[in-house]
Amino acid sequence: MSADQEGMPTSLSDALRTVAVNSAYDASRCLSKWLRQGVRLHTEGFERVPLHGLGHDAGAERPVVALHMALRGDLEGHTLLVIPMTTARELVRILLGAEAPETDDLDEMARSCLAETANIVSNAFANSWARWLGVTLELTPPRLHEDLLGVILEGMLIEQAMVSDEACLARTQFVMAGKSIDWDYYFLPTPASLRRIEQAVG
Repeated sequence: MSADQEGMPTSLSDALRTVAVNSAYDASRCLSKWLRQGVRLHTEGFERVPLHGLGHDAGAERPVVALHMALRGDLEGHTLLVIPMTTARELVRILLGAEAPETDDLDEMARSCLAETANIVSNAFANSWARWLGVTLELTPPRLHEDLLGVILEGMLIEQAMVSDEACLARTQFVMAGKSIDWDYYFLPTPASLRRIEQAVG
């Protein structure tokens, strides 16, 4: 579904859904072109979640791969693509095929592949925001972290809590070659950026 097909959102919840759905569509196209086969990303949209307790829920002890990018420009904040470790290994096997590492360790090629996936997904989200709001955005190169989910989130949320008390979370499904991978995508805007989005809705 394209941005034009989604139409103009009339509330913040509609806006968050519109951006998420359009971004997933754009990312699907870019990933399909990169991988030279059909890829589909599906999400129901962003949900606003409180920062309090986010790093201490039932999944906080899961080992994950997280790819962090800072958002700069007319909107500021952070993006974080979080993939459970076992899922990340499966994703690498799907993406690299015969070239995937035989061990469970993420070698340089695997890490590069995951970083490029995050780069494509995050830029799709940023471009969707930019088109809708008529702003200019840039993302820093992705930084890959391997640790427990709670440890990674705690480090980011300490900084985020200084400027905001909530995050936007899009639960996303990646489908390729008949296989499905689930991950979480976090958008952590500054309060000024969130206000700009709210004002655009009117």
